[in-house]
Amino acid sequence: MITESGLNPQILPSYAIIDYAWDVLQENTDMTTSDYNGKIPITPASQQPEFTDIDKPFLVYAWSENDSGGLHVARTGQMSFAVYGRTDREISHIANLLTIGFGRYDMSAENVNQWKIGKPYSQIRFMTFWATTLDGPTPERTEAGRQSAVVIIRYRYVVDYAITLPGTLP
Repeated sequence: MITESGLNPQILPSYAIIDYAWDVLQENTDMTTSDYNGKIPITPASQQPEFTDIDKPFLVYAWSENDSGGLHVARTGQMSFAVYGRTDREISHIANLLTIGFGRYDMSAENVNQWKIGKPYSQIRFMTFWATTLDGPTPERTEAGRQSAVVIIRYRYVVDYAITLPGTLP
């Protein structure tokens, strides 16, 4: 067996992106965890009832990844955020903040890399980000009377995870 040195494979780039997105929103809106019973209002694809019961915006995310072709440590991924809120202005503001925060390619990657120093995912090095608003606020009401918009964030990163590889010669 050979044990590779590197990052714990339970730490994913999506964690860094979610935490950075939350910090962007806290810096540029009046959103705080105290409005959400101490929780960050960014949740996985199964929406939590405690967020739909609060009359504040919240985000639902999903992500996918693949390799970058040829270099095992370089990967690409995409994270989508569905932004739920009461008004189109509220939703558009949040979607625009995420698009701007992650949409500046290498500069966004540099910002995230500086921000994550000292955090559990500091060994993940983002190479670039780009972002788009895939779908602006919906004309119909959804999710307990809320409207939604979708922001897609694409990213490229490098990481070397620590794993044990069975079946290799010493």
